[in-house]
Order: sequence, then C-alpha cells, then structure tokens
Amino acid sequence: MISRSLARPAHMRLARRFASLYAAPDDRAYEAVEVRETRSIGRALVAVKVVHADEPVLTFRAKVAAVKSRFSVQVGRDEHTSCKDDQIFMYMNHSCKPTCRLALVSREGAGASGEVEVAVVARRELSPGEPVTFDYNTTEWAMAEPFTCNCATSHKCTVGGASAFSADERERWLCGPNGGHAWAHITQLLAEAGSH
Repeated sequence: MISRSLARPAHMRLARRFASLYAAPDDRAYEAVEVRETRSIGRALVAVKVVHADEPVLTFRAKVAAVKSRFSVQVGRDEHTSCKDDQIFMYMNHSCKPTCRLALVSREGAGASGEVEVAVVARRELSPGEPVTFDYNTTEWAMAEPFTCNCATSHKCTVGGASAFSADERERWLCGPNGGHAWAHITQLLAEAGSH
C-alpha cells in the first residue's frame, strides 16, 4: 500500500513540506543564514544555526526571463531567472562538493511572464559558520561567465555549465552525487548531447 503522502506528485509533496516556511514573515525567511566575510572566498552565504539534512535553508521567488546573467539561475531549457530581488542569494557560491542543492518548488505562468519559487535544501547537516553552496552545473547549461573553481576539492576545474563537460566528465558527473540533483532540463540536454 502506498502512503497517502507518496501518492501525491513529488512537486506537491515538496511544496507541502516547505509550506510553513513560505508563510513565514520576511524577517524569518533567512533566519538560518547570513552573508559573512570569509578568508578564502570573500563574502559568502553561511549557516548561522544547525540545519538538518533535507531541510530548507532558505527559499526565494523570482521572475523568469530569457536572458542569463552572472546571478541568474537556469530554470528551463531557455529560461533563466535573475535573483537580484533576493540579494542574499548572490552570495551562495559554487562547490564541487556542495552543502546544498536547489529544488524547484513551484512555477506560475509560462515563459517570461512566469515566476518560480526555489528552495535551497541542505544535502547534509550544516553547522553554524559552514558555507551554503551548490553545484552550479546542476542548473546551468552554459554559464554567462564561466570561472575557475576554487573550492576545497583536489582539482581546479572550469565551471561553465553542464554543456562544457567532455563525454567522460558527463558520465562521471551524472553517476556521481551531484548528478542526481541536476534539474530536468540539464539531464535532458546532457542526454541529447550524448546522442550526437
């Protein structure tokens, strides 16, 4: 027998799970994080309290646009969203071993008239002072401004979006821990790229 909650589509379960966070006043929306100056990467978004694995760290709403920018998040094949209305999001850095993942919670409207709500979800327990990071390749196909990753992994790589992966990198990434958090448009575009 399937439990009642599992019978609902995944996006509905996620929206229900985070519903209490959406209802929170604006001053509580970011109570788990703040922007701090760090030694290694400058200003960064960090946890200020313990956040348990699979719990929301923060959420943001943004309008959908066709133009990508340094601070946009790709939410569809040709759709991006600027997060300038939620300035705190701009300080969430990339990591090849991220502490969080992004989850699309809701989408209203279509194309440039649409709006999305995105949750930043802890992949593991976060302690106060830990950076809130995600793998940009999980949402971005081709970044507006590629850069060299400076995270604490053993290699330095160029982060340019999932389209920049070689065939070997594509396979390794999709089978690794970050590939499982790729958004649908990224897995679809990677599959199309692999068939050529």
